Amino acid sequence: MSEIRVVGCGIVGLASAIELQELGHRVRIVARELPPSTTSNKAAAIWEPYRAEPAERVAEWSARSYRRYRSQYADPASGVEKVELIEVARKRLADPFWLRPEYPFRRLAAAELPAGYGDGYAVEVPFIHSRIYLENLMSRFRDGGGHIEQRALGSLAEVAPGADLIVNASGLGARELVADPEVFPIRGQLAIVEPRHPVRYLVDDDSHPEPVYVFRREGLAILGGTAQAHDGNPLPDEATSRLILERARALEPALEGARFVESIVGLRPGRGVVRLEREMPPHLPPIVHNYGHGGAGFTTAWGCAEEVARLAAAVLSERSGGKA
Repeated sequence: MSEIRVVGCGIVGLASAIELQELGHRVRIVARELPPSTTSNKAAAIWEPYRAEPAERVAEWSARSYRRYRSQYADPASGVEKVELIEVARKRLADPFWLRPEYPFRRLAAAELPAGYGDGYAVEVPFIHSRIYLENLMSRFRDGGGHIEQRALGSLAEVAPGADLIVNASGLGARELVADPEVFPIRGQLAIVEPRHPVRYLVDDDSHPEPVYVFRREGLAILGGTAQAHDGNPLPDEATSRLILERARALEPALEGARFVESIVGLRPGRGVVRLEREMPPHLPPIVHNYGHGGAGFTTAWGCAEEVARLAAAVLSERSGGKA
């Protein structure tokens, strides 16, 4: 049984920690922020590969995660719900790069399109109620014997004593923690409203410079949004909130009369490509890096966790002379 430290307690860190724990390792999570205060808690958290590269690997990780979430549909307490996501565009909309035969998918008829739109599709996907889901994962990890330590780190060396392996799932924090200049914030601002009428799960990623979407969560509607690369401002902007509301109402007229609740800002961990690889530093335990998931943290988390486990098994086996 190996001692593993996981740095980070958002969805990517928790999924990695649980995957390793359930394979028999002793795992400790060390993180500056814990749920409900992580970036993952602020996420709209619908399954959709978004703002993450490389496309081929993201599609595979997403497919593996899809199967995990799908297996939880039957449990109403899981925090995972099956929904129909509708994506629309004013011009011809190509099939998404991530599409696979296992995803229930159909093209929309003209009568189903919002006014002013020329094309669209609907696909059955998991919607993850982030607060509930992350609470469940925290309980699952602790019930399995895992330990969680909340503290800020200046370097990975601080968690090295006693560790056979470190998993770096520090998200945006990797920019300083491992001095990775490729990591940058993607600022996402959301508006939360209380709708008077039922709303659909809608996305328009084509008509405006920023994405427009409407999702439902726990009696409220999540309206988005922004994807402002290299903007680390954590505070909501009132003018942006007004624009989000205006665009969302145009996309989903059922939002008319909805009561504004609040605006939320989350800083997604952007990177040119997701860093999911092992490193063998000379003066530290082996490291498996797992960060830079952009807007696809929930979408790729379990697929990436499976790959973390494979990389960890290979590294630990090599270090034990093939006996791990």
